[in-house]
Amino acid sequence: METGRGGVVENLVDRRITGRTIAFSTGFATAVIIIYMIVMVRNIELPSYPYYVLAGIVSCIMGWLVSGYRLRILHKTLDGREKLLPITDYFKARILGGFMAYITPSGIGGEPARAYYLSFKLNSKFSRYFSIVIIEPIYDILTVNVIALGFIIYAWPLSILVLIIAIGNIVFWLTFYYVMKNLVEPDSIKPPLNRFVKFVLNYIRKHEKIYSGYGEFVKAFRETTDKMRLVDKLIVILLTLTYQALFGLTGFFIYLSYGYGFSFKGLVDSIIGYLFSNALSSIPTPGGSISAEYGLSLVLPPNVVLLTRIILYYTPIILGLYYLRREKIIESIILSE
Repeated sequence: METGRGGVVENLVDRRITGRTIAFSTGFATAVIIIYMIVMVRNIELPSYPYYVLAGIVSCIMGWLVSGYRLRILHKTLDGREKLLPITDYFKARILGGFMAYITPSGIGGEPARAYYLSFKLNSKFSRYFSIVIIEPIYDILTVNVIALGFIIYAWPLSILVLIIAIGNIVFWLTFYYVMKNLVEPDSIKPPLNRFVKFVLNYIRKHEKIYSGYGEFVKAFRETTDKMRLVDKLIVILLTLTYQALFGLTGFFIYLSYGYGFSFKGLVDSIIGYLFSNALSSIPTPGGSISAEYGLSLVLPPNVVLLTRIILYYTPIILGLYYLRREKIIESIILSE
């Protein structure tokens, strides 16, 4: 990781995330949505109550806003109150991260985009802020996947894929967290992980561009996690649950828009469907295509799945493109030919 701002992102994307890449990724996701509509939605109908659709869109945007507030708390833990940005900047960071995540397999572009935006706004090192945006998915993955596992029986046996992926996600990110926490003192890492860590460190030392920012990243990661008190962690978990629930409520509003009527089962199905689709999002397809539709389909009617998927997918895509053009910050890197 380079200490410069633009250099590390250019190194990560190697200027290959171009307009053609965006077109391919969004085109692939759109094609999957169209195929789902043709195959699964036999009678295509417009929602009976459009105002619920508007409520679903608002719920989705509110989810991104709450996730931005969570990012603000993590930044405050690292840098203190004096370096805090307006909440709108954290919202933009999250939207731009969501945009990049939805055009890259398994969402691998989300964290670098958020870190780059913060480093640009704060005129500081990319590697320092990459540390806090890496903490975010740890809370996301553990929260979403643990809850999803609790509802596996709800759609059994069709949810067996959720079971496999969720367990894999939890094991991977717990291991990742343990390794990151101990990279400051790698000799303290126990076997067999110590061999893997030594291999990674040797690789990093051979690449100057990565190694130059490695120390700052590890130090900031450890600093942030050590500073977080129990109450801070509980707040972050609460905000994580809140914004995930708001995304789940998007599906419930769409459920209501088709006239299914208010019911506790409909609410639970909508949130569980979102959790299932989120848990499956680590499958390496652009924008979580196929896996997202499958997860939602385990508990929701096809027409609800279709419109929910459209809102959840295209909201960060549209807002992300808007902020790319408006901010003119990472546009030259992402949209360059």
